[in-house]
Amino acid sequence: MSKIIVEYAKCVECGACTAVCNTNALQLDASSWSLVYDKRKCTGCKLCIKACPLRAIRASAKLSSAAT
Repeated sequence: MSKIIVEYAKCVECGACTAVCNTNALQLDASSWSLVYDKRKCTGCKLCIKACPLRAIRASAKLSSAAT
């Protein structure tokens, strides 16, 4: 199950989330300049959620309940 949910319709590929992702779970694809999320690498730290200026990333329900 994913730890975060990326709302690609809101994402403008600014790279703010990729800059804070310590596990490279979020990366910008060099050829298409689109955001790629690898849920296997995600640790659920939520730094990407805090970094996203457009709130295009949110915690999954499982992560939200586990973190509180």
